[in-house]
Amino acid sequence: MTTTTSHGRWLIGLGLSALALLVYWPVFDLALLGWDTWPMILTARVQSFGDLWGCVSESMMDGRYPHGEYYRPVTNLFFALDHALGGLEPIAYHRTDWLILLATTLLMAVLAARLFPRLHGLRIAAVAGVLFCLHPIHLELVTAPPRRADTLCLLFTLACLLSQSLPGRDAGTRGRWMGALFAFLAVGSKETGAVVLPVAFAWHTCFVQGPCTLFERLRHGARRTVPILIGVGVLLGIRTLVLGGLGGPLPIEGLEPVDRTELFGSLIERAVLPMPLWGWSHVYLPLLAASLLVVGSVRLSRTAQAVEQESSHAPHEGSVLAFLGLWSLAVFGITSLADQMRDWYALLLSAPVVLAIARGLLADRTQWRTSGPWLAIFPLVSLVFLARGWPLEPTPRLHAMSFLARQDLLRLEEGVLSTPDGAFLRLNPWHPILPPASDGAGVRSLYSAFDYSLQAWCELRWPERSIEVISWYQNKDPQPRPGVLTVQLIPGPEPGWVKDLP
Repeated sequence: MTTTTSHGRWLIGLGLSALALLVYWPVFDLALLGWDTWPMILTARVQSFGDLWGCVSESMMDGRYPHGEYYRPVTNLFFALDHALGGLEPIAYHRTDWLILLATTLLMAVLAARLFPRLHGLRIAAVAGVLFCLHPIHLELVTAPPRRADTLCLLFTLACLLSQSLPGRDAGTRGRWMGALFAFLAVGSKETGAVVLPVAFAWHTCFVQGPCTLFERLRHGARRTVPILIGVGVLLGIRTLVLGGLGGPLPIEGLEPVDRTELFGSLIERAVLPMPLWGWSHVYLPLLAASLLVVGSVRLSRTAQAVEQESSHAPHEGSVLAFLGLWSLAVFGITSLADQMRDWYALLLSAPVVLAIARGLLADRTQWRTSGPWLAIFPLVSLVFLARGWPLEPTPRLHAMSFLARQDLLRLEEGVLSTPDGAFLRLNPWHPILPPASDGAGVRSLYSAFDYSLQAWCELRWPERSIEVISWYQNKDPQPRPGVLTVQLIPGPEPGWVKDLP
């Protein structure tokens, strides 16, 4: 490593750190959003050795989550650390989410430099880091602490890949078993971390030194992926013991599973076109954009410069782009198991997409002439990232939601302190949100918290009192219970909207 290269890496690292701090600084002022936040804190906090053991031996939220059973010990431990350092202060949890995002961004830059070492590696690393840091998908993650499970999942997946061998650079037995540890942590963060196994298999299948047949590639990939298979298998075995089965989501009454075409279209849209231009809302347009990315990548890999790389120690560019494609397919496979689409599911897909875009943006003139108009999708998507994807600026409602959540907790606290046990306290956490149409069509309502969430907050805030939080649909005519303060969440007013959000 030359001195210039070393200085360049330090500058990129410092630059990405400064960018992440600048962009996500407003997050530190938010309240703790997300219905699952308080139950996660309550069930993950450590006050004794038994609590520490519970972090790794209990299901997520210790069975409080109403829509399924999951096992995420790594995410639990992060919540336990936050509570130990900051108690119930929101900034402690937002700071950790920011640090996880920063670490993931830096690993993305390192991975880009490793995959394209001879093609302006440091510049591609810088572009990949910037695009990933500015990707609007993070707005869905760093603002709600429970969603850090997805960011941790990607963080350990990237760490696993970086521990593996490349042609001419053997990581050795130690590196492969480090990959097994990272794979274990990825699945321990969230179930979708299982994607690390097919992604690592694709890594070792694509990056083989010298000419070989497809069968030899597959055998090489299978042999090198055994430690990672063990890491994933151990975690899944523990999960089965803890949950008494595979667990997973429970059907939600009145909510039909999303169609696969709609699921994949939304997934691509959030990863490739996260803030689509006006009119880009049809389900097939994201599929078209993804097709253009694939075609551009294939043509790029067939340029003379890419072919010349085959004899060097650098990964062959065609192999790199094939790996990114297989990585994307693995994400589609793991996401296809979901019943519903959530925006933050696209985080895993954003990683290979950002790497492909960063590579395309730095194509030289010869490659642009060879590839023709197919590569136009690369700067187009990047412009969408930069022009429409600056986090927090287009979302002033986020701070309004934070204000409303704090107000609800304040109202609840005032009510609990002024209401004796054996009585009822009613709270309305329903907030109408400004509609997209001036006539009020499409009004969206927001619950700043739900029953199981406020139940956990009450247990954290007043552990000495017996407080039960119920929803109006669970029991519309509850009876008094001696020694128990019952908090009933009631529905809001008739649909309307707040014209001036605080």
